[in-house]
Amino acid sequence: MASRPKPLKPKVKSEKSGKKSPSTKKTATPPSAKTPSKASRSSPKRPSAVKNIPRSSQARQPQTVIPIVGIGASAGGLEPFEEFFTRMSCDSGLAFVVVPHQSPSHTSLLPGLLQKCTTMPVLEVADGLAVKPDTVYLALAGKNLALLNGRLQLMEPALQDRLPLPIDYFFRSLAEDQTHRAIGIILSGTGSDVALV
Repeated sequence: MASRPKPLKPKVKSEKSGKKSPSTKKTATPPSAKTPSKASRSSPKRPSAVKNIPRSSQARQPQTVIPIVGIGASAGGLEPFEEFFTRMSCDSGLAFVVVPHQSPSHTSLLPGLLQKCTTMPVLEVADGLAVKPDTVYLALAGKNLALLNGRLQLMEPALQDRLPLPIDYFFRSLAEDQTHRAIGIILSGTGSDVALV
């Protein structure tokens, strides 16, 4: 007997006809899709509260130093005072403190005489007066004059001082307050004041 032909098995089609089954090959994961590291997971740094201020604004501006010139003369020093201020420039930036050696009972004509010799203001010293440049200050008779932090101070002479020495007193105070910036001028005259300077 002749053998029967075997029946053909029907081909099984994919559920989605015309499409190939997804490939099982592994694809490279892009860097952006990778799991963030521990460093990237941490919270972002907060901005510092300290602002970057320029050094020029942080630095303090140096204070302007006014050169102070002390001028002393004994009883016969009127003419040297006049000659000095007649020749002195009125815009030198200096401050002048004139300390004449005179009796408290004597009426001084020095303010009016010096004002005729210069265009700078000529002022009699008041207690606590701040020194300004291009100005002439006249010490008062019978008072000691001191300088403290650039301000003129009127001091009562000590009772034990039989012989007043206002020029010596002021020059010492000027040197202590202004140190190496102090300028002292001794004009001609008579008397024992300025002998200790």
